[in-house]
Amino acid sequence: MKLEWYYLTSHVHQNRYLQLVMLFTFTYVQCAHYQATIWRQAHLAFPVIPNPEPMGWKVEGMKVKPILMSLSPVPESCQLIIACKCKTGCKTLRCRCKKSNLNCTRDCTCSSGNELCQNHF
Repeated sequence: MKLEWYYLTSHVHQNRYLQLVMLFTFTYVQCAHYQATIWRQAHLAFPVIPNPEPMGWKVEGMKVKPILMSLSPVPESCQLIIACKCKTGCKTLRCRCKKSNLNCTRDCTCSSGNELCQNHF
């Protein structure tokens, strides 16, 4: 935990950390503002409900879900560190990428096996 905190607050990564905090805060405020807009009209028989999509929400079918972040929480440089060398098509959790809940990248050598990669990007 101390190492992660040092990494996030070090001079090199401070800009990235602040960028993520500001983005998360902005997204959270947008979602809260939309909720407050709805709640302010709770007493009305026919409330005017604005479109949720520009306010930090996404519509999936009949459900409205908050957008938590628009950037990847893991920098691309950290994702490149994980690469697999599977020869069985990356179907099981023996694949380092699949175990880390990531798609295989160009750095992986899994496509050189007999089977095609099942965890490709």
